Amino acid sequence: MKDNIYIHAIFTAAILAITLLIGNSSFFKDLLKEKNKKDLSTAKAIMLTIIFVVSTLFVYFSSLPPVSDQAFVQQAAYGLRHFDYSLFMEGGYIHTYPNQIGLVLFSYVFFSIFGFGNFLAFQIMNALFLVLFYKRLCDITGLLYEDSAAPQLMVLLLGIVFYPMHIYCTFVYGTIPGLALSVSAIYHALRFEKNKSIKNCILSALSILVAMLLKSNYLIFFIAIFIYIVIATIRCKKAILLTLPTLFIVAFLIQAKAPSMIVQKMTGIDVGKGASSYSWIAMGLQDSELAEGWYNGFNKDSYRQSCYNPDINKQIALNAIKDRMNYFKDNPYDCLEFFSRKLSSEWNDPSYEALWIIRPTKNDQNKNNLISSLLTYDNYFLQIGFLNSLQFFILLGCLLFLVFKSKNTGFGFEVLATTIIGGFLFHIMWEAKSQYTLPYFVLTMPMAAVGYHKLLFDTRELFKKNRLRIFLRLVLPLLFFYLIYSGTVGKNLTSDNASYKEAMERELESGIR
Repeated sequence: MKDNIYIHAIFTAAILAITLLIGNSSFFKDLLKEKNKKDLSTAKAIMLTIIFVVSTLFVYFSSLPPVSDQAFVQQAAYGLRHFDYSLFMEGGYIHTYPNQIGLVLFSYVFFSIFGFGNFLAFQIMNALFLVLFYKRLCDITGLLYEDSAAPQLMVLLLGIVFYPMHIYCTFVYGTIPGLALSVSAIYHALRFEKNKSIKNCILSALSILVAMLLKSNYLIFFIAIFIYIVIATIRCKKAILLTLPTLFIVAFLIQAKAPSMIVQKMTGIDVGKGASSYSWIAMGLQDSELAEGWYNGFNKDSYRQSCYNPDINKQIALNAIKDRMNYFKDNPYDCLEFFSRKLSSEWNDPSYEALWIIRPTKNDQNKNNLISSLLTYDNYFLQIGFLNSLQFFILLGCLLFLVFKSKNTGFGFEVLATTIIGGFLFHIMWEAKSQYTLPYFVLTMPMAAVGYHKLLFDTRELFKKNRLRIFLRLVLPLLFFYLIYSGTVGKNLTSDNASYKEAMERELESGIR
């Protein structure tokens, strides 16, 4: 569905009007006073409880079983328990994707305790990790802006209403636990920088270690924190800060080596390197039935084509990458169009595939009333419309934060920004999915909350001192993107009510290209 700037404006204005009304109320002002810290903590606890209750109720009433990658991982964990190692052998799922071994071992331990097939227990655990995620995101917001606790409450409020995160609690996968632990690693790293506490240093390293074991994509968070703390060490000239990057290197080596060694000890099978990571990059540069750069099976097919030889698979992938880059070099318009559409498919889906992952399978269609009601035609587009406006609201707040940002901005911005930029750059080339970009989008919430707080309550002071800087920060990026996308590419990106093929045929017929 197409964006409607007027709907976004009305939605944003309504939320800001309510926020301004609440923010100026005597009750809210009293709540934020230093003497009422206990009441503020109670308010945060209530909001976190709501997040947990909503997530738990959703996973309970939806009763969704794992499918696709989730199911293969759980089948592998079950196989470990019952000495069925077929998925670990040549051509098996784990042999192809050894990056999943950490999650397999976690699932093996978890379900050995709670019972294999007890997916509800895993999903409730996800809800608990979601609470941890928002707790730490709230804490980071407090470090980012120390003048008022109001932005912290706004982050928790966004956590309640941004329900794709609640839906992802149904995912029997490492997405939510890994994200919660990655953000915890950021928080403890920031605390370590501030108070030099070894406890926070150890907690940061342990958190990112488990996060990477659960989902290898959280290596991007690892790199961002590592870069941040090294720069902080140089800036502060405090040798003790080097303890964290040292522990991070140890954590990286553990997650890279230990899972395969454990599985080999348990099964007697050397899983090996699996499909080359270059095959994901090659796939990310190819067309797909889903969208540009999305999954098309190249990684699995090329690995099978190489007779499961990682070195040959790597060469096949590198040749595919070279061919594709040569094509883009010779066809710059197609290159710009490909990556524009790929990035928009990753970042512009306001549900981040949450509604897609709960779609009924062929075996359970019409069995779940909750899911069926969510996915009716009218309800689906109603939800997309709401989430689209909410996404706009959050991103606009993030832009306002960047516009109003000053030298005295508190801890946290640099590591959040590094993580988001790292995720963006990584997924330019890697296999595309909008669910992959969700962890980076939710990291913008603290900045959005601070941005709106500055707009509503600090505007007069900010404009008094920095009118030209604020004007340039706001106008120049908008002008830049307008100039790039005001032509044919921009039309393609907004022609989502018709198929891509039809849009291209119309352009060819009219001679635009």
